[in-house]
Amino acid sequence: MNSDLQKPSLREALRLADADLRRRCELDGRRNSLPVRAALLLRRGPLGSVLFRLSDYTHARGWRLLTKLLYFALYFMARAEVHVGARIGPGLVLPDIGGVGIPAFADIGRNCTFLGPALLTIGGMEGVDLGSDRIVIGDDCIIGHNARIMGAVRLADATQVRHGSVVIASSDKPGAVLAGMPARRRKIVAAAALARWSPLTGTPLNIQGEASMIEQGLSETMRLIREDIGFRCRYEKKPDTVLTALKMMFNPGVFAVVVYRWQKFFAAHHLLPLAKLMEYINLVFFAVAVDSRARIAGGLVFIHSHSIYIGPRVTIGRNCLLFHQNSIGFSPFFAEEGQDARGPVIGDDVIVGAGASICGPITVGSGTKVAVNSTLDVDCPDNSVMFGVPARQVAKT
Repeated sequence: MNSDLQKPSLREALRLADADLRRRCELDGRRNSLPVRAALLLRRGPLGSVLFRLSDYTHARGWRLLTKLLYFALYFMARAEVHVGARIGPGLVLPDIGGVGIPAFADIGRNCTFLGPALLTIGGMEGVDLGSDRIVIGDDCIIGHNARIMGAVRLADATQVRHGSVVIASSDKPGAVLAGMPARRRKIVAAAALARWSPLTGTPLNIQGEASMIEQGLSETMRLIREDIGFRCRYEKKPDTVLTALKMMFNPGVFAVVVYRWQKFFAAHHLLPLAKLMEYINLVFFAVAVDSRARIAGGLVFIHSHSIYIGPRVTIGRNCLLFHQNSIGFSPFFAEEGQDARGPVIGDDVIVGAGASICGPITVGSGTKVAVNSTLDVDCPDNSVMFGVPARQVAKT
């Protein structure tokens, strides 16, 4: 684990913030230029890491009021709780959908990436001394969506904690892949290879997977919006009328879906500033990130529009329900046996429970229900009930 974890001077704080932005550019496959790094500050993840670096500096100088103001800005603008006192090396990447909690008693190494809502804590764990024990995470680690690290745990360099896993024991093997509740070591991958991997694109660094844009005209956009609102009305057993549709627009979940439909329309017609504006509205107000290159049929419903991520190489069928804190996309975790950067293909009438994740080049059958906090990474037939980390079929509907 690297030792760039001292209380920073202003120059050191700015250096760490710059390293965080450079790392995000690298993982996104973007040109590392000043305008691009400045534009990243419009996104919650990069903004959160910069606000943390500044609050850590003001805390070290004893400026308590300014520290509190920066901490509240971090919480309300980036939807993250990264406490001052946490020692975090350069290259920190926080998720754009927020939800990360990092306590003051955490040591995190270089180039660590959080993919979604995650929690690190030692409070309430048996045999833990809050005065001296710390969570220690090595360099180049990847922490998955809805992962939990609990107790005075030490994770070696290049550890990957899969979506929905709960880590309560240390892992001293570099390159370990941890999964399950409680998490167990499933395999070991080469740490050097993981350092050249981008969990944000599911590909090696500087290599982008293909994800083409589908043309979507104005009439098609309006049809999809009508289907989205119509299915929401049927789900809530309300009349599918124009008046009901107008009232539905005050529902955050419906509003977020409509904003996404216009985001895709603008992106398909190369009106990128307007597409980015729609994307930014969803990120800031609803913590929803849906890539314009995703292929999503009509009847999309967000029950609660919070911490939802849908990646670029995803296909979703008609009348699908997502609750909240869901991650759907390519597998962000490195696996040496020939990585496939495609996202899942999800059938019609699928329900994705709160905290559930679907990742990798898999096929999810129509009528499938993915249970709360499950992580689905295998194919499943129609009308399945999938549960667990990793998810397995437990019933048929």
